Amino acid sequence: MTEVGNRLAQCFQTVLPYTPAEEISKINVRELAEANSWATATLAAVIEEEFSIKADLDLLWELRTFEAIERYLGEQLHVD
Repeated sequence: MTEVGNRLAQCFQTVLPYTPAEEISKINVRELAEANSWATATLAAVIEEEFSIKADLDLLWELRTFEAIERYLGEQLHVD
């Protein structure tokens, strides 16, 4: 996993502490939002803080998956 991926996984783990680490990369943000909107809003805030970017709920909803969010963050931060 990339540095961005590791940092992103920490964000997910902070918001969802009871989710096993190996399951974090399989989380679908849309499904999370339907099950727990508070966790989704908190995840957006934690990502914003960790990466110093605007990570609104619409963005997370559009990106959906951990991999897509990781790729987006890498592009925003200009990290390969």
